[in-house]
Amino acid sequence: MTAFLSFRNVSQQAKQHINPRWAQALAVNYSDAFTYSNSHKMVGTASFYFPGLFVNHSLVINTAYQKRDTLPDLFSNIFPYARGYEALSTRRMYKLGANYHFPIWYPDGGIPDLLYFQRIRGCAFYDYNNARARVSGVLTEIKNRSVGGELYFDTKVWNSLPVSFGVRFTHLLDQDLLNPSVKNKWEIIVPIGLIPD
Repeated sequence: MTAFLSFRNVSQQAKQHINPRWAQALAVNYSDAFTYSNSHKMVGTASFYFPGLFVNHSLVINTAYQKRDTLPDLFSNIFPYARGYEALSTRRMYKLGANYHFPIWYPDGGIPDLLYFQRIRGCAFYDYNNARARVSGVLTEIKNRSVGGELYFDTKVWNSLPVSFGVRFTHLLDQDLLNPSVKNKWEIIVPIGLIPD
């Protein structure tokens, strides 16, 4: 059984705004497997949107909290882990994140009837993740912090379908337990809807 509750309060948004100037988004997801004892998982997330320093800039503060049973990953992992790290799923963990979005360029052009570039934008971010897990049998507090930037291309495919894709660079401030040698990471950001099943 999975139950969820979501709430959004959004102010009006101009076309050139990357995010609403004022908004709040809250969500809680609870899952339980009736056939197993101690088989539940609760994930809560919240995002708060504020105006940035300049016109069309945006500051977004993200928070998340997870509490689950002792069974290992019976449910899918929907916790928004700190960017750049291999996501853990522990009994209790929380995340705080800050994202500053800003426009870079409005190309206002493209390939006729194929691809139209509306905007190129950037995002600077900081993520802090705190989790408790048993490492070699010892209950350990795990802190994962990362900083980085994202570059997005807001486009319209066939001049009608809005699609945003981009690239992310992340610098890990702490050691990744699952990938100890990784300190810097590059990722390509593609909308899930574009990937066929």
